[in-house]
Amino acid sequence: MSQGNATAAPLRPTDLRSLRDAVLDTAGTVGIVGAATAAGWAGRLAPVDTVLDTTGLTGVITHNPGDMTVSVRAGTPLRQLQDELAPHGQHVAFDAARVADGATVGGLVATGDAGPAALVHGSMRDLVIGVTLVLADGTMARSGGHVIKNVAGYDLAKLMHGSYGTLGVLAEVVLRLHPMPKRSATLAIHCPLEEAAEHAATVLGGPFEPAALEWLSDGTLLIRVEGTEEALDARLQRLRAVLGTGELLDLPHPEEAPVRPDERHARTAGSDEAAVRTADHWERHASLVRGDPSLASLRIGVRPSRLPGRLAELPASFVTAGLGTGVATISVPVEAVAEAHSRVHAAGGTSVLRSRPPEADAPAWGPPPSAISVLRAVKAELDPQAGSARAVSTPGCEMSTPAGSAHTNLPQTGPSAFDEHRPPERDLLDDCVHCGFCLPTCPTYQLWGEEMDSPRGRIYLMDLAEKGEIGLQGPFTEHIDRCLGCMACVTACPSGVQYDRLLESVRPQIERNVPRERSDTWFRNAIFALFPYRRRLRAAAVPGALYQRLRKIPAVAKLAGKLPGRLGAMESLLPPVSVREAFARLPVHTPAVGERRARVALLAGCVQDVFFHRVNAATVRVLAAEGCDVLVPREQQCCGALELHAGREDSALARAKREIAVYETLDVDHVVTNVAGCGSSMKEYGHLLADDPEWAERAKAFSSRVRDVHEVLADLLSDGGPRAPRHPFRGRVAYHDACHLGHAQQVRAQPREVLRSIPDLELVDLPEAALCCGSAGIYNMIMPDAASELAPARPRTSGRSNRTSWSRPTPAACCRSASTSGATCPSCTRCSCSTRRSAGCRCRGASAPGPAG
Repeated sequence: MSQGNATAAPLRPTDLRSLRDAVLDTAGTVGIVGAATAAGWAGRLAPVDTVLDTTGLTGVITHNPGDMTVSVRAGTPLRQLQDELAPHGQHVAFDAARVADGATVGGLVATGDAGPAALVHGSMRDLVIGVTLVLADGTMARSGGHVIKNVAGYDLAKLMHGSYGTLGVLAEVVLRLHPMPKRSATLAIHCPLEEAAEHAATVLGGPFEPAALEWLSDGTLLIRVEGTEEALDARLQRLRAVLGTGELLDLPHPEEAPVRPDERHARTAGSDEAAVRTADHWERHASLVRGDPSLASLRIGVRPSRLPGRLAELPASFVTAGLGTGVATISVPVEAVAEAHSRVHAAGGTSVLRSRPPEADAPAWGPPPSAISVLRAVKAELDPQAGSARAVSTPGCEMSTPAGSAHTNLPQTGPSAFDEHRPPERDLLDDCVHCGFCLPTCPTYQLWGEEMDSPRGRIYLMDLAEKGEIGLQGPFTEHIDRCLGCMACVTACPSGVQYDRLLESVRPQIERNVPRERSDTWFRNAIFALFPYRRRLRAAAVPGALYQRLRKIPAVAKLAGKLPGRLGAMESLLPPVSVREAFARLPVHTPAVGERRARVALLAGCVQDVFFHRVNAATVRVLAAEGCDVLVPREQQCCGALELHAGREDSALARAKREIAVYETLDVDHVVTNVAGCGSSMKEYGHLLADDPEWAERAKAFSSRVRDVHEVLADLLSDGGPRAPRHPFRGRVAYHDACHLGHAQQVRAQPREVLRSIPDLELVDLPEAALCCGSAGIYNMIMPDAASELAPARPRTSGRSNRTSWSRPTPAACCRSASTSGATCPSCTRCSCSTRRSAGCRCRGASAPGPAG
């Protein structure tokens, strides 16, 4: 098949079946015509017998906002698709110049086009995860689908990229989506190409994560960065300080309408909304890419470091140069096309004729690279040490790293920054394919917009540290410390990356090898000198209860509100303290009500048993009412979860061994926990102690018996039904999953099953319920500013006026999250503020719970 025109009336199918019939009903050559935005591309084509018009194949087939994928008919203009995706806050991260002219999805794939955003997101080749096409014999072929890693066999979707319609007719395309940036800004620097290349090297070598990096032949370097309002300002300030120059062209703020990449307009930074917008530099870029109609345009690609030198040798008049991608578009006279092809090929690059005057002709491609040279270059990249055979270095065939890849294509450049005790495993690091599906689920990435504050960015840092390219001090520790450990990325990852185990192995490395500031060390030591010890917590409960009484005095409350940083965070997180409850004890044995159905042991915990003793007592009553004998051994202590999640591995493992020794002597069916963080850690004892010959089997046996209380209750419901009487509750309840229950333990359905067993109760879901509330163990104390920014982000549960109650599996659900949701937070009913029972309660007083899993 080929592109072209014919005098015959074109066939215009509207669906997959009619497309197949149209192909079967034709004889001879078929020319595929879409929106005609690439009609003059490549060399002049021979006449065709039939024209197949794909503009009738339009419309979205399936959009999965949660999975961030969309399937669309190939004749759909990409701009139209972007309009449909915008209300969901998503877009196809693609900004080729001809999108504004109505280019279709199929045409953009077939021509292998790309735009400035390819620096981060790649070309259409990297965004297509599935295709359906019709071959010349009428065969309908499918490849891929709505999940990145379900492609079996040869990747047909990649084969179609840049095929120019010669292999088949694209009918349907599945695309992966990205969140629309909260804000975008461009730094414009007026400089020659050589100086622009130096600036580009500085930007790409720093922590600035540019979204696009393009130089225009009018002497302007454009650096586009994207992120949240708060993160972007700080990054732009650092960028301008490092470069020492640049005019900032700011884009509309988040409260304004979202801006698509193909509709970006700039305005002077600091101007108000009524200010006149500045010249649109990105439209200037697009016009240079389109080129002069009287000239030929070529798209060339070489190693980025060689691009400035190659462009200086070419007879080009209009140029755009992607200094980060090594891809440039140049305009030359038609008679100079062959010479340009030859010079690019001599430099080890590739070139293709992008457009030409209608009546002109020119060679479409330069000389193809030798297949042997390509294979040798691949061999050199995959086996740099020539371990399998003699490696051959072919000049001009170096392979650069794709944007977003964790692999640096370098051998071990130095000793690993990690010590030899349980460093992150290479196999786990290599599991990450850097698809970006984790980005919209990561709270810190959503908050700051920094790549290194995303799961894949942190894995990239781990990879660099493992190869000895960076140390653990400085940025590495900063970005790892910022991670909440909520494990939402584990749920979202289509590749099954075990980020939880990577983080679990890296944090102890930091604690052992990175000295912290004295104040930080003191604060952390104080936390762990108190929280894991029930006796110390009970002793602290006495002055705590007294303080909460004194806090009702306005003067004391005013002083408390002025406590700085971490002290203020700890004060605001202090839960309601009852001395009687703090010193209460659970009975060692609580018999089952009626016939015994199971025998379980309950982890009472440390913070949980002292400050949330009523939750433990309620757990025992519910289990007994459902037919469980409940044992609460007096010898139990802290399970070590808080220390484990903070990287204090030695003390955490010592506590794990103590707990195993206590519970393995009990004749019980399950060890039950009602705190998500504790349960997730106890279920991992088998993995944590796998290298200890004395404890490996004992830990594995113990972990196999650990169950969350919701798992036990759900099993009892399915095996014989409920035993305890259920009283009707006429109300709407929104259940918020604790991160370590929903993501780490994958326990989601069971709590909802238990709630649905209550007559008349209406269970509703929370929008974006998978995002962490900011509590995360001790995170809200050691990083209070970040935690407070995360907490108010919880959206309202419903637009209805009737009240919604909250159900929380553990005290981990943050009071501030509940208070901004339009729901009624149970903790706020104990709050002293005047609006405690209203949806507007934002009190950060004594009602908010303290650290929990």
